[in-house]
Amino acid sequence: MFSQENFVVSIPTASGKTLIAELAFLDTFLKNKGKTLYLVPLKALASEKLAEFKQWEDLNMLSVTQSTGDFDSGEPDLKNYDLIILTYEKLDSLLRHGVSWMEEVKTIIVDEIHLLNDPHRGPTLEVVLVRLKRMVPLARIIALSATIQNAREIAGWLDATLISSEWRPIPLHEGVMLENTIFFPEKKITLEVTDKDPLTNLVFNSLKQGFQVLIFSNTRRSAAKLARDLMHHAKKFLSLNEKKELQDICKALEKTGESSRFLQDLIQCTQNGSSFHHAGLNFSQRKIIETHFKKGFIKALCATPTLAIGVNLPARRVIITSYKRYDLDFGLRDIPVLEYKQFAGRAGRPFYDALGESVLISKSEMEKEFIFEKYILGKPEKIISKISRESVLRVHILSSIAMGFTKTDEELHAFINDTFFLFQHPDRDLEAQVDNIRSFLLENKFISRQKGKYHPTAFGRRVSQLYIDPLSAMLLKNGLDTMIRQKKTTSLGILHLICRTPDMDKRYLRGHEEEKYLQFVKNHSTDFLFDLMFNPADPLPSMNIPEPQFYSAKEMLEKEYASSQKIELCFVDEWFLREVKTACLLFDWINEKNEEYLMNTYGVQPGDLFRYVDRADWLLYSLEQFYRLFNFKTPKIKTLISSLRLRIKYGIKQELTDLILIKGIGRKRARTLFSRGIKSLEDLKKAPAKVLVSLPSFGPELIKSFGKQLEIDPKIINRMLEKNKKKKKSQQDLQGFL
Repeated sequence: MFSQENFVVSIPTASGKTLIAELAFLDTFLKNKGKTLYLVPLKALASEKLAEFKQWEDLNMLSVTQSTGDFDSGEPDLKNYDLIILTYEKLDSLLRHGVSWMEEVKTIIVDEIHLLNDPHRGPTLEVVLVRLKRMVPLARIIALSATIQNAREIAGWLDATLISSEWRPIPLHEGVMLENTIFFPEKKITLEVTDKDPLTNLVFNSLKQGFQVLIFSNTRRSAAKLARDLMHHAKKFLSLNEKKELQDICKALEKTGESSRFLQDLIQCTQNGSSFHHAGLNFSQRKIIETHFKKGFIKALCATPTLAIGVNLPARRVIITSYKRYDLDFGLRDIPVLEYKQFAGRAGRPFYDALGESVLISKSEMEKEFIFEKYILGKPEKIISKISRESVLRVHILSSIAMGFTKTDEELHAFINDTFFLFQHPDRDLEAQVDNIRSFLLENKFISRQKGKYHPTAFGRRVSQLYIDPLSAMLLKNGLDTMIRQKKTTSLGILHLICRTPDMDKRYLRGHEEEKYLQFVKNHSTDFLFDLMFNPADPLPSMNIPEPQFYSAKEMLEKEYASSQKIELCFVDEWFLREVKTACLLFDWINEKNEEYLMNTYGVQPGDLFRYVDRADWLLYSLEQFYRLFNFKTPKIKTLISSLRLRIKYGIKQELTDLILIKGIGRKRARTLFSRGIKSLEDLKKAPAKVLVSLPSFGPELIKSFGKQLEIDPKIINRMLEKNKKKKKSQQDLQGFL
């Protein structure tokens, strides 16, 4: 098998895809002494694979590492490893930085190749594969996926041999539940009725038989509610040892974030053996839940569909509560068959279960028949390329020119012709989109053309390396021009600037919020980096645009993006107000609003907050880079941007930016010090050791770390810690006596 051929492996979940990958990279290492790239869609999956493949490093077989973050680095240390686990985006970033060791790559393993179908990750994966096929033409590609309908078509695009099978080591039985009976194609099971709700009854019966259950809900709210509803049943099946273990797990959860109703819900559910998992949890919370579900301490896990493409969390029985999902553009829609098959594929734990069962819930006989026809007996949809959108092509065409990958019109069109999209649609023509993008990049000085060849400008090359949309870059550059011209700006103005970019997700408006944010715009109009026009006779911003042209806010933004000239007018409509709401979220964060407040006001949970903060930090970093690139000479603005980055990272007011630089200090501890009169590093150096050791939540190790950083004599610190320890013990003894 392991010749230099390319392979597409399309086999069911738990059928040995990881084993094939391991054989491939071991074969590469032992025979060729070459590198293997292992590509995954998610950071969490990269971490899981690193832990799984570390066994080979422990056996001194080969060196393994992962890299998933920092898109502005070529990470030269990666050249020292034999197996490198990367997300699709990280590999794209490395290619943009022109890493020198890419020619040493002999094998490329692509996990979850069916995500070519994903509108967000798919285009990046597609472009990366096009580039790799040209850059390392002798490297073999091994693409892995669960069963997909057009695997042969993907194999054709990759010049690969298809390995396809329906065999599954743990048989999977797919069924539909109506009332209290599960109907499988070959049999039916009538459950003992212990609860009037069929779903709860199904979970109870599963737990009673000793099955762990994984339950997919279509929203975060429904997943959390179901976990709360089920915890009263799940706790009945916990042993004394499991209850003790769950108490320790919950103590760990308490340390993963600020106290909030959300975190308390998670702790309460988990303590009772039922928990929930979705993108609203932060990384630490997700990791704890995943680890202890795998260990069997959590009996029922309620998750949203994001888990289906994440880490490997199998269960004896998988329950899908609904085949409907709300779509912002189309309302309530049926989920794709491919997505259902991803859910169902989680059923059956290798080495633990003789079979796996997936169960979809129906409410009527007619619905049961529909589910059987479409999902149980149906075939997954074809994988379709999502690269044809102009917004996607714009990003990747700039990067191709910036890398020197395409220098002429012929090379540019050849690059496009190599995509999976044109392999699927040879009769389609993307020439018009490509010409529009090329003109846009030339007009806005991302690239230049000399003697028929394209060259990146310093601006275009830096934008490509920073891994942001050229439209975002232009908007940030125009924003900097405005700040310099006006010679003043505010934190809110800069936050709104980065929230206008296509790279920042916008918060949706909830009921009755439009008026609230319209009023906010009026009250803070001088903070924005563009003019707002109001009709004095109208209590709200005027919607009138001078004749003859009328634009929506979105159209005006697109017009601004498409021109190097700054538009001095903006409609105030939902599109714009969503930007304002997102800027307000970040503004409240840097003014030390707690997570409970942010959750209630903006609907953001810890995982969401991390993503907004992370993206804001990157866009502010990009703004700093453009300030340097264009050699602006306004130090106050540079200082404000740098300070704002620090405040965004830690969620602090300006007054804490000095204290936060100390290792081990977060925003809570910095605020504690500030409230005790310690407002700077100098104050901290002057503070007696006894002040440090008496501060709440400052443990001995942290105090010693402070002492080391501040060059305080360790003997003084140890003496104070010992004295404080004796004082606390005396107080506890007295309290116990009383």
